[in-house]
Amino acid sequence: MRESGTPSLQEAASKSLEEDDTTSALVDELYGILKTISMEDPKGSEVIYGLNTNIIGTSMVQPTDEDKAKFKRAVEIVEELVKKAA
Repeated sequence: MRESGTPSLQEAASKSLEEDDTTSALVDELYGILKTISMEDPKGSEVIYGLNTNIIGTSMVQPTDEDKAKFKRAVEIVEELVKKAA
């Protein structure tokens, strides 16, 4: 996480996550989403999903509305897994 107005990320807090059916299902869903959605080209050129305001350059690839919905769901899954972690 990066605090607003700061140039760098905070140190990651150490967490662990119990492996259970819910966690496994979320991780499987996340993996399925991430391997199908469009990625920026060239890599790191642009935040194409609009969940951040930093734009370095223009990407040759733009996500479809379906890709954007999948990416939003991927973010929700990660947030849920982080909340679940101790």
